[in-house]
Amino acid sequence: MASALWGLVWGSSVAAQSVESGLWYDRVHAGHGLDLHRAGTTLFGAFYSYGTDGQTRWLWLQVDDLADPSGDLWQVARVADGLSLSAVGRFSLRRTEVCTDALSRPGARALRQFEFELEGTAQVWCVEPLLPADSHPLQTVDGAWYDPAEPGWGLFAHHYLRPDLQVWTYRSLYFHDADGRPRWAFAQSAWSEADLTQRYYTPVAECLGCPPPVALTSEVGTARIHLQDVSPEPP
Repeated sequence: MASALWGLVWGSSVAAQSVESGLWYDRVHAGHGLDLHRAGTTLFGAFYSYGTDGQTRWLWLQVDDLADPSGDLWQVARVADGLSLSAVGRFSLRRTEVCTDALSRPGARALRQFEFELEGTAQVWCVEPLLPADSHPLQTVDGAWYDPAEPGWGLFAHHYLRPDLQVWTYRSLYFHDADGRPRWAFAQSAWSEADLTQRYYTPVAECLGCPPPVALTSEVGTARIHLQDVSPEPP
């Protein structure tokens, strides 16, 4: 289990029409989605999905924080002398009230039409927030965590309140495998203390957009997250 001291990329308040931070998914394409965060006037995050080999794959996005953002999808590979970034597609994320597939999404508090072109494939998904919107004090540590000494990988954290009033945490780890390819794994459990060890899992999908079978989801390791209070230096 690797050890690193990570800092949080702090966000800021945004206008109501902006894209909600957090996890977005399409019920038709469960197991894939967008992990979105913001810092200042920038919206950034990952499109988490799968490669042609069925293994997990993430693409980076970073655009102006507009009401209907669009931009490039970037593949971030690790090479011998650092990181290699290449634009492999484009995306747009537009507000909508009706999905183009005409399928109902009962209970969705927001809908976005997620259009993307990726390596010759064009698709249109209808995405909605995955986690509940109920606020909780631990959401102050939601966001993107990374080690400035090791750029190119990190942890995206989300805390939420379940209907039974238990606080849960969902965390996605975006990293590179031994060959430098971008991979991701996820963990989800009840939050119990500031020093929490979670088991991380990776799914396998048969195609881009195909829901990954539960039977093909395997445990890949554990990670211990210890939250420390670091007081900022006075101005």
